[in-house]
Amino acid sequence: MPNISLVTLAGIPGIDQAAMTQNDPNACGAYVIIGSVGAFGIFPLVTDLAYTNEGPQEVDNASATALADDYHQLSAKAYMVTGILNNNIPEQPAAVVPELLAAGNVYNSPAAMAQVAIDLGRPAPQINAQAAGYAFLNVLYPRETPRCVEVVGDANVDIDAGDYAAPGAGQTHAVCVQVNGGGLHWVAQGSDGQFYDPDDGSLNNNWEPVHTGDPMGVNYAFTGLWMVIS
Repeated sequence: MPNISLVTLAGIPGIDQAAMTQNDPNACGAYVIIGSVGAFGIFPLVTDLAYTNEGPQEVDNASATALADDYHQLSAKAYMVTGILNNNIPEQPAAVVPELLAAGNVYNSPAAMAQVAIDLGRPAPQINAQAAGYAFLNVLYPRETPRCVEVVGDANVDIDAGDYAAPGAGQTHAVCVQVNGGGLHWVAQGSDGQFYDPDDGSLNNNWEPVHTGDPMGVNYAFTGLWMVIS
């Protein structure tokens, strides 16, 4: 415990593999946060989710969970808060333009994901990035590190993290991967070592990443970024 399984998530109405399969192509991070936190057995739950940041484009996003929410509904409410990173800036290459924030319908912000975990009752997560992965991710999203520090504190952000290892007792991990065909994606690992992939709702993936770039099955490679939820 906490394993990410249909048993630990049984408090969520109608829980099954189909319910844990994302129904929005960009909502993976929200589905992962619900699974990573739900593994601690907190649902059903009524609470407010919110994230505010001033820029470079201000967001003030909020939603509220309800007792009857199923997995899709919980994830959609989380995604209203987490889905704020936008690097689709046509006039200049993304590498030289800091990302804008958006209204909750684009890429998942690690800072906002951490805030949702806190709003759902967990302590401030530890956000880790291996140096090789950080060099790449920080070009894409150069303002995200200070946003993470604002949410979880400087002591809980490590941009020169060591080898990746499976969660310890009392932990789950939200893990960022690169899709072989391009783009980023989020998966989650429970304390039993099994990975949950919201792309297809599978809960029993046996991947063993250690270093940035390590393959995770046939579709993914480890980006070197992960979040420890306890």
